[in-house]
Amino acid sequence: MKPGVSAPLGAALLLALAMPASPQGMRITGVSTAQYIDMRPVVLDSVPVGQVTGNGVFKVSADGHAVECTEGDAWCRYLRPAAVISAVPLIQDVEVSAWGLATGLRAYAQLRFRAAEGDAARFWPSADQAFEAMAAYLELDRGSVLARIGRQWKTSGLGFYNFDGATLSLQPRSWLTLEGFGGRSLVRGLNQSVVSPAIAAVEPWSANDPDWLMGAEIRVRPSPRLSAGALYQRDIRSDAAGLYSERVAADARLRLGRGTLSGNLQTDLATGDVNDARLRLELPRLLGFLPTLEARHYQPYFELWTIWGAFAPVGYDEATASAYWTDPSDRVSLHLSGGRRQYGPATGGMASLPLRNDGWRACADATIRSGAGWTVNGGYAADVGFGAARTDQLLGVRRQFGAGYAGLTGMAFQTLDEFQVDKGRVLGASADVGMKLPASVRIDASLQAYRHAERYSGGIDWNQLRGLIRFEWTIGPEPGRGRLPGGAR
Repeated sequence: MKPGVSAPLGAALLLALAMPASPQGMRITGVSTAQYIDMRPVVLDSVPVGQVTGNGVFKVSADGHAVECTEGDAWCRYLRPAAVISAVPLIQDVEVSAWGLATGLRAYAQLRFRAAEGDAARFWPSADQAFEAMAAYLELDRGSVLARIGRQWKTSGLGFYNFDGATLSLQPRSWLTLEGFGGRSLVRGLNQSVVSPAIAAVEPWSANDPDWLMGAEIRVRPSPRLSAGALYQRDIRSDAAGLYSERVAADARLRLGRGTLSGNLQTDLATGDVNDARLRLELPRLLGFLPTLEARHYQPYFELWTIWGAFAPVGYDEATASAYWTDPSDRVSLHLSGGRRQYGPATGGMASLPLRNDGWRACADATIRSGAGWTVNGGYAADVGFGAARTDQLLGVRRQFGAGYAGLTGMAFQTLDEFQVDKGRVLGASADVGMKLPASVRIDASLQAYRHAERYSGGIDWNQLRGLIRFEWTIGPEPGRGRLPGGAR
């Protein structure tokens, strides 16, 4: 565990790990994952300006590479694929939950151990961090009062935030919940401070002072048909000399007969932007379909300590519709969805190649299940936007036999502009097997192969091989399911 984690956090972890000697109750779950992944890095190369053709800044080399030429420079530069390297990341997750320490007291820890082998081991994210405490806290639950102290996470209408600190939740009425939280803020998904070397390596103008997270949330449910909530949250420098973020979120859900109307809102108080606003209407069954309509406004959000918000990213307004159908036996199902969006004014792009200001997406998925354990599913998706376009196709078959399964899946995708699959198409196939064993043990394995077909000269090679083995085990009962005297549970 890294220095700076609070003393209560360490106490929670030690207490959880020491619980085998206690008769109250403990459950330990472990997940061991080993992967094999091919990687093809790209390197910067150059070619003399006299060996390229075309006009303007972007030209083409004799071997088909798209190159960038700066006026007055004798060389044009481009990125080319290097030799294939591989990585074998190894991850061991251990989750410990111990209860019965006192009335309503529980200790919880979620730990991760990492290692990486292979030529590309140094490129694997967090490969140099052999151990991480993703969560470790003590929790006291006394019905209308819940308190938690240690490393934890807050999931709300603003997303996922992790921090080292305390949470207090009160329920003075059955329909009302009040919660306050705060502590040393951690970068989401990284469990490190904003001043950590990992952030400095990718952010040349990163924050120079750690921060503290604090917030409050209220949730109400005045009737079975209506529920709503509101959240205020701010992130400040530890020296109180600056603000990293200040946000609010609200959501509500109302049942209207056999339909449901819901909405949510995310607002950045520091900039005044509405980052996400959605209104969703789930309609009752119509001609066998369950239709859903949604309207959304989206504006990318960046915290104030990062420079990326200064580039004024463009948001969009979108309207979508979807419908789900299944036959009475639930053996055949179909899901259809589509949407269209309008982007705000963009200042990027080139006069000769202006960016489009609209986009659309469409998706169709179908599943057929047989009584003999066979499942066949297929799907198609397309997403066209102002900066890139992508299409995906998938067809798979799966057989369930007892506690095990086996499956084969074929897939294809094409991405324009963003990742330069461009004139070609990536074809893929995967095989999956799994089995649930006695004593709460499960093992799963998969192998995927991708082939870049019709690749144009000079393009990046997307050929890749991936493999995964996952082993899961559990020791101990679930909370509340221990055996009582007389054989009752």
